[in-house]
Amino acid sequence: MAGILVAAIGVSGAFFLNGVSFLAVLGALFLMDAALIRRAQPDGTGRDDLWGGVRYLAGNRASGSVVLLISLSAFLAMPYYVLVPIFAKEVLGGGAGSYGGLMSAAGVGAVLGSLYAASGGAVRRKGALLTAGSLSFPLLLLAFSCSRSYTVSMLLLAAVGFAFVIQNAPANSLLQSLVPDHLRGRVLAIYVSLFLGLMRLGGLLVGLLATATSATAALAITAAGSLVASLLVFRKFPELRRME
Repeated sequence: MAGILVAAIGVSGAFFLNGVSFLAVLGALFLMDAALIRRAQPDGTGRDDLWGGVRYLAGNRASGSVVLLISLSAFLAMPYYVLVPIFAKEVLGGGAGSYGGLMSAAGVGAVLGSLYAASGGAVRRKGALLTAGSLSFPLLLLAFSCSRSYTVSMLLLAAVGFAFVIQNAPANSLLQSLVPDHLRGRVLAIYVSLFLGLMRLGGLLVGLLATATSATAALAITAAGSLVASLLVFRKFPELRRME
């Protein structure tokens, strides 16, 4: 949607509408009844702080491996969007409309990925889906870094959006089901903090690499690094592939 808006009304108009859209979120929050929130009882072992979540992840292979896998991807692969404007203008020779088209393609792929991830077969094979998404996501980014055709680049970004969702949807679902009730909030807080924080640091990394080399080389390097990192995680934690 954002890509279509950028192409239709420009960058400033898209940002304005994005800001207005948050009013709906704020309204939903105000309508929530805090009295319905059920407070979990502490486990009585002293792990009633954020460090309890850290200790749990460090000592639990299943949950820890999921967080590690997604954190590495967030740092190396997910910041690709930082370079998309450069690809649109300098690599593919387009402008704001081309950038909007590329981002729209990624959005369409993400919607299709969400629909697939919610299907019955995908829900029952979370580990296999996580594996497929974690490996195809950097591979597709590597292919995108080599593309010089606008049409091919759009198709690749659509596939990237699809792979992004089929990587992250099962990861979120697995964490929700694996972590005990009294630790779920803390573990998810750590997970989201790593996800968002490492993505921003990865954006800095890919920007520095693009300055030192080029946008295409920077994306190829980080995508290849993400692929290698994912393969190493799956080698160390083979049970990831079999999770349900």
